[in-house]
Amino acid sequence: MKRFVLHPEAYRDIEGIWEYIAADNLLAADSLVEEIYELIRKLVAFPAQGQARNDRTSRPLRFSILRDYVIA
Repeated sequence: MKRFVLHPEAYRDIEGIWEYIAADNLLAADSLVEEIYELIRKLVAFPAQGQARNDRTSRPLRFSILRDYVIA
């Protein structure tokens, strides 16, 4: 499987999500972060997934939604 490296801001965002949820439920926080990483791994394997949002950015990004979060 291809590897990926997160932008430092993306990594901080994921840590912040984990901390926020973990304050109430450690297992839920761990589960959500694993779902985020699983989605990222799928996007690495199939980068054309998701939707292009030319109205949001001119960069060649694709966007996917996971629960209440947008992964670019």
